[in-house]
Amino acid sequence: MNIAVVNLGRSQQIKTLADDMARQARTYMREAADFSSTEHADLLLIGFDTRFFNKKREREVFSFLSRLNREHINNVALFSVYSHSNKMMKHVVSYCQKQDLPLLRDLYSVQVSFSKELPPSVLQGGRVYVDDMVNIVNNYY
Repeated sequence: MNIAVVNLGRSQQIKTLADDMARQARTYMREAADFSSTEHADLLLIGFDTRFFNKKREREVFSFLSRLNREHINNVALFSVYSHSNKMMKHVVSYCQKQDLPLLRDLYSVQVSFSKELPPSVLQGGRVYVDDMVNIVNNYY
């Protein structure tokens, strides 16, 4: 199975989480610029940080999502970190639905503080999420 983990955030916390999830999936975390829209992936995990979102970051995320299509991406799973409100995740989910991307039902969204370190429970939850998504794709799709 071909799994890709793409990080669309710039904070250290989302990079740490994405890297840990990629290791669990036995692959490498990549930035959006390193992922080709024609690359095939059975499971694409997309991570972003909603704490530092502005219009420019929103355009970057939506631009990345608009380049994806069902011919090359079989399943999309989203994960994010936020501090107060997770409205941006709702916008990203609705945009994925408008683009007719094969979005998996489960999301991994974690409320974190502005500290530099992620709690071990967040990293463990990310590993469990990756394992669950891989099992779903292997057994049901």
